[in-house]
Amino acid sequence: MNNDAFQALIDLVSFDQKTVSFKNDIKKIKDDIVSLKKEHVSLEADMQEARDILHDTQKEVDMGELEMKEYDQNIKEEKAKLDRVTNQKEYVAIQKEIEHLEQKQHDAEEPLLLAWNRLEQVKQEFKKKEEEYNKKRSEIDQKLEEKNKKNQEVESQLEEHATHREEKVKKVPEEWLEKYKILGARVSDPVVPVESGSCGACFYDITSQRIIEMKKGKLIQCRGCYRFLYIKEKEE
Repeated sequence: MNNDAFQALIDLVSFDQKTVSFKNDIKKIKDDIVSLKKEHVSLEADMQEARDILHDTQKEVDMGELEMKEYDQNIKEEKAKLDRVTNQKEYVAIQKEIEHLEQKQHDAEEPLLLAWNRLEQVKQEFKKKEEEYNKKRSEIDQKLEEKNKKNQEVESQLEEHATHREEKVKKVPEEWLEKYKILGARVSDPVVPVESGSCGACFYDITSQRIIEMKKGKLIQCRGCYRFLYIKEKEE
């Protein structure tokens, strides 16, 4: 049996499986990076929503305070007119306007008070959310940095690993390589050992005649799963 050729084929299979392992690791890392970036976007969206709520609540308070100031100014201006009135009728009209403005100002006090209370609550909630945001943002950034670093390391390992494939290929007969290429496109383990007279992958029984052919160095494929078969030393 051509043990050297079979061993070369097995080595090539192991080498290619290691390549697949590297690529799977890279895919997993990149998937993790994508997930972390999505988490970052979601975190930013939540924080922006909190900022918008704080901004809108502050705006509501500012508008209420501005309204109160306008009432104060209008009342002050109307009271100044009282000093310049020339008749009772005009005096009564201005006095009614002052009372009307004071009533509107009074009516606006309760909504403003509620807005102040809401603002205080929103500020407290915002502060808590901001602290949580900063902590989570730091954790995500750190994980992203670690994942990117790991990705670079594995890609470098894969690149270095790939440079040795040609020397593995040179040791395998051309005919076997072509069959391996076709089968390797379908399964991850195209070469398996014979175990107790059966295929090591699908357990299909291997006839004595085919085992004899394998011992003579012929490349045999399982008739059940079409994987390449080889005999371990202890089986021989």
